[in-house]
Amino acid sequence: MALPLPRTTGHLIQGNYIGPDVTGTVALAPSTAEGLIVVANASVLDNLVSGNAEGGMSLLDNNIVRGNLIGTQRDGTSPLPNGNFGGISISGSGSTIGGSGAGQGNVIAFNVNNGIAINLNVSSNRISKNSINSNTYLGISPQNGTGDPLTRDAVVSGNHCV
Repeated sequence: MALPLPRTTGHLIQGNYIGPDVTGTVALAPSTAEGLIVVANASVLDNLVSGNAEGGMSLLDNNIVRGNLIGTQRDGTSPLPNGNFGGISISGSGSTIGGSGAGQGNVIAFNVNNGIAINLNVSSNRISKNSINSNTYLGISPQNGTGDPLTRDAVVSGNHCV
């Protein structure tokens, strides 16, 4: 699912199965796309984003991602991995992944590659109170360059990474 360009704002993406069939246990086949490409200023809440060959979701600027199951089946504990880049790729600034309130954390697990990849030259992203485990590589990874984007006003706290 891709939100339309040019940059549109204010989208609510909530309660969807993005990648799996209606049972939430098997990927729709064949899938060669990313689950979500979110341009800016969207709220992505309480979705199942799993089984997508090119990755779970790509984020640009100022998005809120809370309460999602990313890379799991609908039970939140069985694998249904996203491919390519893994769970979430952050290519913009000012997004919030998770939160401190009840149900705001995401489960990001079993993905091929990283749970969350933060691209170079982004800033002010907040990643907090998520359960990030059993991904092929890192739970949270700075990507694509020699600099460390986590030194640019990012807040990473309270995540349970295994």
